[in-house]
Amino acid sequence: MRLPVVLLLLFLSIQATSQTNISGTVTDAETHHPLPFASVYINLTTIGVYSDEHGHFVLKNVSAGRHELVVSHVGYITSQTSFEVRDTATLNFNIRLTAVTLKEVSVTAKQDKRWKEQLKRFNLLFFGKNAQARQCKILNPWVLEFSEGPSGDFSATASANLIIENLGLGYKISYQLKKFEFTASNYTILGVTWFQEIPTYDSALVNMWARERRKAYFGSITHLLASITHKSIEKDGFELYEDITRNPDVVRKSTFTSNLNRSIAPLDIKDRVRVGKNPNQYFIDLPPKTEVHYVKGKAIPTIYRNVASPISWIEIKNNKTLEVNGSGIPMNPAVMTLSGAMSDPRIADLLPTDYDPGMVAHFVTPKSVAPQAQLLLEPTHFHTDKTFYYSGEKLWFKAYMNYSSPAYQDTLSNVLYLDLVDTTNAVVTSRLLHIDTLGVSTGSLDLSKLSVGTYQLRSSTRWMLNYDKSFIFTKTIRILGDDEIISRRDVDTVSSGSFTVTADKSVYETGDKVTLTIRTHDEEGFAFAGNVSVSVVPVNYASIAKEDPNISSKPLPSDRVNASLQSSHAIQYGIDIVGKADMKSRKKKYRQPIVMLAQEGADDLISTRANADGSFAFNGLQLYDTMKLSMQALSVKGNRRGVIKIDSVTKIVIPALPFADVKAEVEKVETPRRPVAPELSGPVQVLQEVTIESSSPASRVVGSAVHLSADITVKGEDLRNSDNGDIISMLQSRVPGLRLLTFVQGGIVRKFFRLGGIASFDSNPLHQEPIVIIDGSVISNEWGESSAEQVSRLTANMIDRIEVIKFGGGAAYGARGANGVIAIFTRTDFDKSKIVDNFDRKLFTPVRIRGYASSDTFKGYQSYQTGTTVYWNPYVALKHGEDHTVVFSVPQVTGKYAAHVEGLSADGRPLRAVCLIDVRK
Repeated sequence: MRLPVVLLLLFLSIQATSQTNISGTVTDAETHHPLPFASVYINLTTIGVYSDEHGHFVLKNVSAGRHELVVSHVGYITSQTSFEVRDTATLNFNIRLTAVTLKEVSVTAKQDKRWKEQLKRFNLLFFGKNAQARQCKILNPWVLEFSEGPSGDFSATASANLIIENLGLGYKISYQLKKFEFTASNYTILGVTWFQEIPTYDSALVNMWARERRKAYFGSITHLLASITHKSIEKDGFELYEDITRNPDVVRKSTFTSNLNRSIAPLDIKDRVRVGKNPNQYFIDLPPKTEVHYVKGKAIPTIYRNVASPISWIEIKNNKTLEVNGSGIPMNPAVMTLSGAMSDPRIADLLPTDYDPGMVAHFVTPKSVAPQAQLLLEPTHFHTDKTFYYSGEKLWFKAYMNYSSPAYQDTLSNVLYLDLVDTTNAVVTSRLLHIDTLGVSTGSLDLSKLSVGTYQLRSSTRWMLNYDKSFIFTKTIRILGDDEIISRRDVDTVSSGSFTVTADKSVYETGDKVTLTIRTHDEEGFAFAGNVSVSVVPVNYASIAKEDPNISSKPLPSDRVNASLQSSHAIQYGIDIVGKADMKSRKKKYRQPIVMLAQEGADDLISTRANADGSFAFNGLQLYDTMKLSMQALSVKGNRRGVIKIDSVTKIVIPALPFADVKAEVEKVETPRRPVAPELSGPVQVLQEVTIESSSPASRVVGSAVHLSADITVKGEDLRNSDNGDIISMLQSRVPGLRLLTFVQGGIVRKFFRLGGIASFDSNPLHQEPIVIIDGSVISNEWGESSAEQVSRLTANMIDRIEVIKFGGGAAYGARGANGVIAIFTRTDFDKSKIVDNFDRKLFTPVRIRGYASSDTFKGYQSYQTGTTVYWNPYVALKHGEDHTVVFSVPQVTGKYAAHVEGLSADGRPLRAVCLIDVRK
């Protein structure tokens, strides 16, 4: 027997022929100052707006009938005003909100385990148990407080509106919880609700939401009451029966016919419906208890073994009349109690009262609003393995884009500039870095050719040059002499309470293995996802001193940001090539030639039209390392060729900034430090000399892999011997778990690789694909073409082998490597002359363009010495709900080491934690 439920949702009227607009202003009741950005909405509808900077609002197309206007603002008591629309005349309201006197709040770091259990119970009662409930999430559960009574009574209150995301029906809901009580016999939910449709461009998602909304509506109490007012009960699939037993409990025999006219009798509703005096008003005289069968629905027989339809009961208190509108919305829901199938749906199945089940599915797209300068900030932060280095070492780094608003990440820069300058502000080395879909970039700088002294890292995107110079990232490093060591340095090992790193022991012996555990927890105590990097170095050399940059630094005030914004530097999405084509002719028809660009090994062209002076630009190219390109300029008619001159390729000048002071005590040692040993990928073992003779000619393998081994290797010869000419189909038959999924995007059928699970934070299918690498260069999908669509153009005759990494080995390629890696190596014995080009390469001018710098992989050193980096891992992906561990070995040198972890959470929060490791003999 299901528990009866009283859903006091403050139902109000909606849906009538006449409509009007509601306007007004929202002000402070005491100061009379306007309140901007107040929430103004009609309860239980999608009709709502935010007041403007003057506190003004306009609600359009409000239908005739009774409504409730709700106005809320942070720090003020919510206003609820009932009103009635009778005609099309505009109604005006002046809403004055009273400020709330805030009580003192005590916050403790320790999470209450009991509260977490109560939250789970609340979610179950609030959302329900069906599949739709699993698609709902309260985004701010910390505003809830719970209380329990000795007899099992359970209640909840909320200090602010609950923000609910219902991905099953496509609504974001602001819910003001008025009353939530649960007892052994019934429970009550009372609240004020504003529905907002979730924006989407996905037609499949729009159709799914429309289908699920109709499913939630049909058979509901709203559907039943609307059918009664429209006198369409039989047509809509409802059968009504009056309970003639007058017993408080429902007692039925196992077959329906044995109960008919004994405990229940058919109910004729025609004479029980009266039209009210007001527009869109109806009165329904129901008996004390009505049994409802929805014959168009399906359910497991629980009451009658020969009735497989949902069955519900409606109880009317004290023989009162139920008042509803034409859409089936009760005006006095407190007189009605539901039980049975209609009591199962909860907030998860709640629809706005202006929902029309006959409406056509439509897209809801975000409004085009120019974002403020504060929202477009993309300051850079570099986590370097340490601050002090020796000649011969590498400086390892991971760059994080610390977006002011992560929602704008997709529209911001993809290119990052890094310079290393000396004290004269001369650039000694630089890197062009690609910002991946998670907003990070990794790499290293070779310091072997640099002399002893102080240097500065400077980094910025082109877009950030529009802002104040203080947003440019700088970090001072120092290269020590071989006879110098850092004997003392003031470091900061304070970590955030919600983000910690701990070692499995406090003291280690030389050569021991260390297990670091990285823990996160949000306000609810649950572990959240993130992307971090880990460095382990001698504590005096680490990047954790007070003068070292901290990713947790606070941004500048918004007034300073807005005042500093210029617009001379555009957002950069790829590598730009700017040049000029000289047609060697004064005739006007030759002055605007067509410039074509081709990449080595590709058979397609990119073209652009030059300006009147012959200048041209290619923007947004995705090139890695030093690429060999070919360019050609032709007149419009194609009968005259010009000379190509490249003016510049993706270059900016980062402004000079003062060097920060690097404080440390440097001590001279009698025995100079030995040169740094080469990197290695594993244990060192001296091998005996072996001579290998071969009668076959030597072959060279093009490209290199960062991974040490592959999970699956597919030989090109096997592909060529297959009777299937489709390379993707051949791969799927040889690589377990490799799938080709099809989605509808913008009305176009797209194809995407999927290899095992999804590790990306992003829901975009492009960002859930495995990394695809051809001869060491990562295939870019920044232009919207998926990796699967690009690989499909290859032929088996071009491939030497394909290596697939499905599991942990993919971490060497960054965060996206967790989705898997497909490394394709082309043949060197393949006769490229057999490739049929659609253009003559001999007529093109060869040029070499510097592209994005490739990322090396830290492999350790042969011998650890004072100051040498022990461990560096920039590819640590924190998963939701899980702790993360990393394992490494401590060196043979005693002393204290700092394990320094930095990065960003999945929602853009800065993370930083440090723990010290003591190594003794």
